[in-house]
Amino acid sequence: MDEVFRLFQNAIEALRHSRAKPETIPRLLPEAVNILRAFSGYARRAESAPGTSTPADPPKSQASVTRTPKEECEELMNALLPMVKKLLSEHGEFFPVGGTMQADGSIAFVSTYDGDEHPPSQKVIDSLIEAFRAGAKDRKYKATALIYDIRTVPPGATEKTDAVAVRLDHVSGYSVLVVFPYRLSPVREVIFTPPFASKGPADIFSKP
Repeated sequence: MDEVFRLFQNAIEALRHSRAKPETIPRLLPEAVNILRAFSGYARRAESAPGTSTPADPPKSQASVTRTPKEECEELMNALLPMVKKLLSEHGEFFPVGGTMQADGSIAFVSTYDGDEHPPSQKVIDSLIEAFRAGAKDRKYKATALIYDIRTVPPGATEKTDAVAVRLDHVSGYSVLVVFPYRLSPVREVIFTPPFASKGPADIFSKP
């Protein structure tokens, strides 16, 4: 940096001695001089430091990405709910929906079919639970979600309302039933009201 500054000053002096017109001689503003000198000082200090080299970016934190059973179940639930809302908006109802989180964290929908085009909801629920248990036994899943339409009385209410029930189970033993009361607006928009939850049966995954 000092060498660059010195060469620039020598060039200006040479132009002056050649009787060049003053307006053609470049001027180095005081601010630029101060900046060059500051960088020069930094460079000298860096070069004089023992074993100094250009610092690499600091290593990124190796923070654990492990999530809790509750967080994994919520991720699974949030992946399924948009489809349920779409079905409700378009048809006003839906058949029970199943979903799983695989051992690698990927999410998949689960369906069953026995030839009946319009099976009772309870039959679909029982079939999905059976499929969940079989997959859990083979250690294919780390979490399962079963979503179905119900009528219930929310806490603090006195009358039944439509609601989406979400049963969540995790290989760790975590099990919860989350209920989302809802109503359909005149334009068939699904409006959820605050959910409530209760402990689930925890009967999908065998106990360790």
